[in-house]
Amino acid sequence: DAVIKAGYTLMNEEQYTGGFLDVSLPETIFGYDWSMSTTNGNRAFSAWVSPSILDFNGSNMGIYVCIDDQLYNQIPDTDYRKKNFEKDETESTNDKGVTVTRPAYVSLKFDNPTWETDEIWMRLSEAYLLKAEAEARATQYSAAQQTLFDLVSKRDSGYTKSTKTGDALLKEIHLQSRIELWGEGHEWFTNKRFNVGVDRTASANHVHKVKFAAGKEFTYQIPLSIEINSNPNITDSDQN
Repeated sequence: DAVIKAGYTLMNEEQYTGGFLDVSLPETIFGYDWSMSTTNGNRAFSAWVSPSILDFNGSNMGIYVCIDDQLYNQIPDTDYRKKNFEKDETESTNDKGVTVTRPAYVSLKFDNPTWETDEIWMRLSEAYLLKAEAEARATQYSAAQQTLFDLVSKRDSGYTKSTKTGDALLKEIHLQSRIELWGEGHEWFTNKRFNVGVDRTASANHVHKVKFAAGKEFTYQIPLSIEINSNPNITDSDQN
């Protein structure tokens, strides 16, 4: 709640769909401000998620980052976050005269023509979602509904305040977390908190139809060589 009241403001549609990776955006809490002296070069985040970079220099072997169609189809048309993805396959000609094909559901969320971009690690939106989740888990349902509305109504002109409670409200918060924070590295931690697995078996555009139930697949093992073998107080039987 303190973060939400700290003076940050939510991005508008133009900012949210305009390339995204700029620490000067009004809801950036933590991020990396690009500079030549500290750059990761073509190992930067945008170098492998930006379709514009993939179009024109062929990095990452032209493997584009796409949203699961199952999640895309749950985003209402009135929600401008949906504009960060292209539903249909598209073709264009790059500066070398080569025709490139972007697959369906390709992400435009971090689309920049260069890898010389900032990186955003925590945004105000995440604070809203964590606050709503905490309120829901504390059975403060009215507060959670309002917190969720304060965020989602800024993204989706057709969104109405939720009347859900209990597990149904938590499922709605989980869905909004997946939509809002897509591609920002939060899903593994969010799924672990919500005790939700991953199921891509019905996905139309995922090559690997993976399915992992909630549980041990979301718990890292204790490193063998660094921890177990080096610490006499940890034995093989302690492995989680």
